[in-house]
Amino acid sequence: MSTKLKLIWKVDEKSTGPYFSFEKRGWPSAEYQNGNFAVDVICADEYIPGNVREGKHGLLTLRIADYSRLSNVETGSGWTAVKSKNQFATLKEAKAGAVEILLACPHLMGKNV
Repeated sequence: MSTKLKLIWKVDEKSTGPYFSFEKRGWPSAEYQNGNFAVDVICADEYIPGNVREGKHGLLTLRIADYSRLSNVETGSGWTAVKSKNQFATLKEAKAGAVEILLACPHLMGKNV
């Protein structure tokens, strides 16, 4: 396995429509190159790009897909969510932490890499 893991990060689109003011914008999530879910960022605060740039948000936690424990035993597919013990102050730190965790625990990735 390479020492550099390539994750594709995406951010939810800004909510629109008649009830947009009631919906929170989701934090970024990442996929492996094959399109399978890898990790997402969790925070109690809404994702507002300006606040993220200025660091005006709570601590960030990672929810990581563990492909070593199948969620659907009958079909032999799926993944189980695990949360990181570490919390991160910035989005940049969280993204780097995700790669670090996955490289340190390659069993979490299953056959995605």
